[in-house]
Amino acid sequence: MKMWVLKYSLFFLMSVFVNPAAGAISFFYYGIENGLPETKIISITQDATGFIWLAGENSLFRFDGNQFKNYYYTENKNIKLFQGKISGLFTDSRGVLWVGSQYGLLQYNFMFDRFIPVQGWERVHVSEISEDASGNLWVGSDEGLACLNTESLQTTWFTSKDTLKTAGNQILPVANIKHVACQPDGKVWFSSEVSELFLLDPENRVTRNFSEVGNTRFDLMTISHLKFYDNTIFISTINDGLLWFKPNEKEVKSNNFGGYGYTIHQFQAGRDSFLWLASNNGLIRYNLKTREHITFINEVNNPQTLIRTANIFVFVDKDNNLWVSNGIKGVNYGLNNVPFNYFTIAEGGYLQLTYKEVTSLCFQDNNDLWIGYEAGLIEKHNLANQTIKSFESATVKAGRPNGSVLSIYNDSRNQIWAGGW
Repeated sequence: MKMWVLKYSLFFLMSVFVNPAAGAISFFYYGIENGLPETKIISITQDATGFIWLAGENSLFRFDGNQFKNYYYTENKNIKLFQGKISGLFTDSRGVLWVGSQYGLLQYNFMFDRFIPVQGWERVHVSEISEDASGNLWVGSDEGLACLNTESLQTTWFTSKDTLKTAGNQILPVANIKHVACQPDGKVWFSSEVSELFLLDPENRVTRNFSEVGNTRFDLMTISHLKFYDNTIFISTINDGLLWFKPNEKEVKSNNFGGYGYTIHQFQAGRDSFLWLASNNGLIRYNLKTREHITFINEVNNPQTLIRTANIFVFVDKDNNLWVSNGIKGVNYGLNNVPFNYFTIAEGGYLQLTYKEVTSLCFQDNNDLWIGYEAGLIEKHNLANQTIKSFESATVKAGRPNGSVLSIYNDSRNQIWAGGW
């Protein structure tokens, strides 16, 4: 038995105790009205302790499941912790959080609850971060490609001929690195600001140009994200959908998802061979084995769908649930493979609420949902038979002013108890 004491203004959401339907996702919304300090979220990650971190261009928040904590300012609210705009968040294999910005790279210290700037990066504009199999961070920036040892915090730079950071490593064909993805063998994919695509072999200090593969010209596209997964490099683009190929092959495959996935801002690999793609026409779940896809959009009058169809960022957390940013109206939290129903005060059906002020809930034998109202009314909704039965509290029956039903409890003898005032 589980019990909650809740109060919702318009509706409440409740889990249906049945076998999860394949592909079912219930999305919940976080915006200004329910605690999110800023609605333009550009990056999301999760640290080793399970906290969810969300970054706007000029903000950084930690979510503990209940409230958001602002980290953009120090204790002196007039002093900024970060200089310039935040470009992205990254959690390494140890669970340590890193923040890239226009003016450097910062590491989060959990014990002291503070961010520590990495020395020597003060003038570096960080664009993206990836991690190799040895635990080193590879950072794309306006000054080249950097390999950061996370233990010693020593940096080895690979740059173009015009920039000298590490002696003997001026081997890159371009200076400004936008996107980065590491292979398990230590090789590193990166793209330039004009979407040229390269593969760096740091050990042999050799760079291969993959800007043109077969009949595909990546340098004529706008690359938005890179990911090396299952011996394949995946490339999302702003105008040409999702593309992928194996490095030893010359055939590039692509998918625009029926014309709805031409503009993909970012993507992440989830479990069970799924890719999740944030696109202008919805959140796309792509099965790499079957090549089937499902698109999730905003549906009018359905509060469990995305708040906005167009999305710019998706993150899959440790529980395989989703965090989706639309870049304008906050974020959605998606419970993966958990079907939900919702109750409203609209007329008709067993999902109808008598009043909009719900103050307590209790499940009995999985099929019966007991609802207590601020007005003193108690209802039993049978989810199997789709029926409703109403009960008045003792206060109401005695003709005294209405008192809220603050708690409903199902004891070990399967009796229902209700308390309030």
